[in-house]
Amino acid sequence: MWKFFKTILFFTLVVSITILILIFIQPYLYRVLPSDYKRHVVLENYFNKNNKGEIIIFGASETMFGVDSRIIIKELNISGEAYNLSSVAQSLYEASYYYTRVKNNTKIILQNSTPAFFSKNRKRAIAKETAISMYLSGYRISNATKKLIPDYNKFFDNSELHNYYESRTMFRSYIHNLIRPLFDNEITDKTKGLELYFPNPFINKKHPNYPVYEYDCDFYRYKNKPVDQIKFIKRAVTYFNKRNIKYVIVLMPVNPDNCSECYDDFNKYAEELKKIENLYVINITNILTPEYFYDGYHANREGAKIISKEISNKIKILNLDNDLK
Repeated sequence: MWKFFKTILFFTLVVSITILILIFIQPYLYRVLPSDYKRHVVLENYFNKNNKGEIIIFGASETMFGVDSRIIIKELNISGEAYNLSSVAQSLYEASYYYTRVKNNTKIILQNSTPAFFSKNRKRAIAKETAISMYLSGYRISNATKKLIPDYNKFFDNSELHNYYESRTMFRSYIHNLIRPLFDNEITDKTKGLELYFPNPFINKKHPNYPVYEYDCDFYRYKNKPVDQIKFIKRAVTYFNKRNIKYVIVLMPVNPDNCSECYDDFNKYAEELKKIENLYVINITNILTPEYFYDGYHANREGAKIISKEISNKIKILNLDNDLK
């Protein structure tokens, strides 16, 4: 009987130790295995090692595909750096978790957004998967960020053991990204997706199955006033204004093949945002024709050139480039 209990005890001990090891090697697995959210690692590396950009660009995948910060540097004729710190599905709310980590040498924050973000009121929130990815990448929330975002995701307050255990759900993303290339007909350069200037990994002008990522006009139409977004943007503007950093909202282009009937709605979003004191607004929702889109949602490389030059022109019109001389 004692031998049996010893066996059970030994088995339980081995299993427990194995589970603990698997839990605590999660951050290392995350950096090695492919994931949809790998850009969070790039952001962590930037803020921990570089963090010297005069212009910082946040945004989702439409910014990854559509903004080449090297063109912005050239067009504005500045000696400093501009960095594209966008990531997949990165909303304004997600980007705000990095705001307090921006150094004082930064002069302009370009917060790019799909206009759909302002089509209706959206409570401040980031998905649990996003919080997990940020945490595995090394992100830890600071008191300054908690002050800026009072309703921050409480996931970041949990113990490491709890959060690493919750991170087991990321294995689905690893498996998906390991299998996807076997069935994918897109031509990509994955190393490009890790760049700080223009993280667009797609080589072709058009997706093989264009349009892909189709949305009807209802996705973009103005439904109700974005009260919570405006409330937080005012908070962000106040924060950056105290630090003498200009905060700019950029409404990114929409593919007419997706919706060509909502540009009046986009103008409403822009006008609503322009009412916020000390906020700068750039509306470039209608500057691209379908030939400059890779799919139904993202610009191709030629489209990115147009977007980047237009953002630069708008910065000049707003006289924001004076802060960079």
